[in-house]
Parts: sequence; structure tokens; C-alpha cells
Amino acid sequence: SRVRIVCRYLRARHYAVTKHTRVGELKALVEAFLKKGEHVWHLPDGTARRVEGPTLVARLSKPLDEKNLTSSIKRGEELVLEGLGGDKKDKYKVWRVESGHRAQV
Repeated sequence: SRVRIVCRYLRARHYAVTKHTRVGELKALVEAFLKKGEHVWHLPDGTARRVEGPTLVARLSKPLDEKNLTSSIKRGEELVLEGLGGDKKDKYKVWRVESGHRAQV
């Protein structure tokens, strides 16, 4: 079975469902992925970058801010938050879902 979820802010993804899958179960699948999904990007050198973490959707557009060293972000852009743990100053890395490039937020 196929189910189409229309949301202009989320990329197309595939979820395993049957004709007996309830709406609540489907919502739980989508929510689980957004909380801790695995993203894979294939780099030009042939290697793959795998990042697992929550997916955030930007609510607003923000321009590049060179003073605060933050990247420009478009409304609706998906970002993955990768936790590094430990007591480091930078405890997280943020990746752009579309390209796999780092973003400074």
C-alpha cells in the first residue's frame, strides 16, 4: 500500500505500512524518524557519511551573519542535529539534510 503525506516542509521518505496501518501508527513512524533518523550522504570521494540524530525543520529564514559566524538558513530547510557528547564547547554538529554540508547555527 502507498500513503501520500503532503507537507511542503518535509522531504519524501518511505515508511513500511500495510492496509491495516492506522493513522496514529503512521504518525508515530514519522515522529520516530524525526526524533532520531539516520541520514546518509555519498561524498565525491566515494565514501558515505552517516549521521544519526533528530531532524529539525527551520521555521524562519535567517541570513548569513558573519559577526556571529552563523550560516544562512531557508524556511523549511531540514537540519540534522548530531550530538557529540562530553564536555566539549561544541557539543553538537548541525548538518543540512539536502546536501550533507555543515551549518553553523
